[in-house]
Amino acid sequence: MSRGSRSSRGTTIREGTGEKNWYAIAAYVAFSIIGVGFIAWSMYQAGAMGGGIAIAVVVIGLSVFALVTFPALFKDSAYLRGTAAGWNPKWWFYIAGPILVTVLMYAAGETAGINVGSTELSGGVFSLFIFPVATAVSNAYYLYQRHRHVGVP
Repeated sequence: MSRGSRSSRGTTIREGTGEKNWYAIAAYVAFSIIGVGFIAWSMYQAGAMGGGIAIAVVVIGLSVFALVTFPALFKDSAYLRGTAAGWNPKWWFYIAGPILVTVLMYAAGETAGINVGSTELSGGVFSLFIFPVATAVSNAYYLYQRHRHVGVP
């Protein structure tokens, strides 16, 4: 057995993995629901693109937090592979999905243009809003599948 790993039921488990990595994923989903709700409320209260600084802070915060969930997805899926859970999640699917959606929406925004109210958004600005939402949807789907196969959360 290599250094930095342990054995459980004859399967090598990576060091740093554990059953609590899904907490970061669930926290991101909860914070993104709150963040998207805040953005929608701010835009409703102040017009289509109102509340600029507050919305920017929330979007940037959610984007950074989304990047933190990627290692948590990898560690949780590595932990599940090392247990008798009976589910072998493909972690790259849950990471590549939001990135691919963001790239496609960027391309769509650059070619067709996106109008929000009377403001036209470039693909880059639009993709800043899409990345946290796509990551939240992907993480929520991962948690749903995890619950279905493992029972927790």
